[in-house]
Amino acid sequence: MLPIYRATVDPIVEMTIEGHSISCTRGCAACCYQLIGVSVVEALAIAAYVVANFAVDEITKLRCHIRDDVQYLENEHVGRETYFADERACVFLENVDKSKWRGLCGIYAARPTPCRTYHVVSPPEHCRPTYDGRVQAINFRKLELGVMAQILDRAQELGVYGAPLPVAMQWAFDWIYAGKEIDMDECARWSKRLINYENITKDLEKRS
Repeated sequence: MLPIYRATVDPIVEMTIEGHSISCTRGCAACCYQLIGVSVVEALAIAAYVVANFAVDEITKLRCHIRDDVQYLENEHVGRETYFADERACVFLENVDKSKWRGLCGIYAARPTPCRTYHVVSPPEHCRPTYDGRVQAINFRKLELGVMAQILDRAQELGVYGAPLPVAMQWAFDWIYAGKEIDMDECARWSKRLINYENITKDLEKRS
């Protein structure tokens, strides 16, 4: 189902961005410091890609990095903006140069939906946290939700749940390597937290 979904989405994205002046270039990694959510289905597909393409020692380091991120995310005061401000690079970002916000995606061929549909049209320097204005991006949110819901309908019991990328990846690797069943109550808990992250951030801003 996921390959069908991607085969459907990718051409639509290409058609939509045609005619736009996209700022994103190879090595630009500002968006890779944002907290994104993925479905369990997509996390399992990414984990399978990693197992097939990464060396054992690379996977070991990756899983340690993922555990660190999950521990960080357990803090109830963490929001999307907090995550970005703390410069938490995506666990899959390689050749990282934080001083210039550069890096390369280690799973580009299997990158999750939010990454496939995120295209900025404002100047690249506007993506940095030091910029106070608004970043202009092409909005694919309806596409993400609509197509995903249709194609993953049969996998609804598992796939509708979203979680922060590190959390979903920890579940996926635990399932692959330890046969650990994915706890649906945990899925629901993190799915709610993912939805509430922006509200948490706004609430903290009001108190400060």
